[in-house]
Amino acid sequence: MEKAYGDDPRVTLVALKTDGGSLSDALGYLDSRTDTERWIVGVDENASYYRQATGDDKLYYFMAVAPDGSVRKIDKAGMFYGKEANKEFILASDKLKKELVEGAKPLMTLDPPLDPVLQPAIQLAEQGLFLSALNSVSKQANASHLKEDVGRFRLRIAELLGSAIVRYEKAIEDESNENRFLVYLSLRKIEEDFGRSAQGQAAGQLASKYSSSSWVRNEEAALKDYQSIMKRAARADDERSRERVAKALVKFAEKYPGTYYGRLATPTKK
Repeated sequence: MEKAYGDDPRVTLVALKTDGGSLSDALGYLDSRTDTERWIVGVDENASYYRQATGDDKLYYFMAVAPDGSVRKIDKAGMFYGKEANKEFILASDKLKKELVEGAKPLMTLDPPLDPVLQPAIQLAEQGLFLSALNSVSKQANASHLKEDVGRFRLRIAELLGSAIVRYEKAIEDESNENRFLVYLSLRKIEEDFGRSAQGQAAGQLASKYSSSSWVRNEEAALKDYQSIMKRAARADDERSRERVAKALVKFAEKYPGTYYGRLATPTKK
C-alpha cells in the first residue's frame, strides 16, 4: 500500500492493528518494516471498530475511503501462509487510485516549495494533524535559514483552519446535513487545540451557538451510549458476547434513529 500510495500527498495511509496488543506493539512491528511517520497508526482492540465499519474482522484487508468520507472499496490486501511460506499482497487498482484522489489536492503545496527538512511536519499537516504539525515544525523554528519557511508553514496552517471554519459554518447551518454533529465535534476540536488563536476562538464561538440545542444534546447522549457499547465490544472475545453487543447496537439504533451514531449502528440490523 505504501509503494502504491505513499508518495501521493493526497492520500493518507492508516494502519489499524486488530489482532490484540498495544499501540507500542503495533509501532514496534511497523518500525522495522517501514517509515511510520508516513502512517497514522492505531489499535482497534478485538477489531470492534473495524467489524462495525466493514462487517468483518479478517486480517490483511484494506478499506479505501474517498475525500467525501464514502467507502469506495473493501478488499483483501494480502494473505499470510505461515512463517516458512511466502506472503501474497494484492494492491488496489490504478483505477481505484484515480477515483480516490478525485477532487483531492495537497494542502501544503507552496511556491516556492518548503525546505525538505520540514517534510515530517508537512506530512502531518497533509493528514490533517495540524497541532502535531505545528509542534513538529517548532523544532526548526530557531534555525536562521528556516525561519522564513517556518513562518510560511504556520501561516498556511492558519489559512487552512480559517477555511475549515468557513466550511463548517455553512455545514452546521444546513439542517439536512447528516454529518452536522461531526462538524460540531470538529469545531470543538479546533477550539481545544487552538483556543488561544483567532481560529480557535472563532471555532468555539460557532460551536457555542449550537451547544444548547436539542439536536446537539441528543447527539451527545447518543455518542455517550455508543462509546459505552463500543467498550463492551472491545471486551467481547466470544461469539455469545458479540451477539449481545450486536443486539445492543440494534436497540441503540432504534433509540437514536436520527443521530449520526444511530445511523452508524443501523447496519447491525442486517
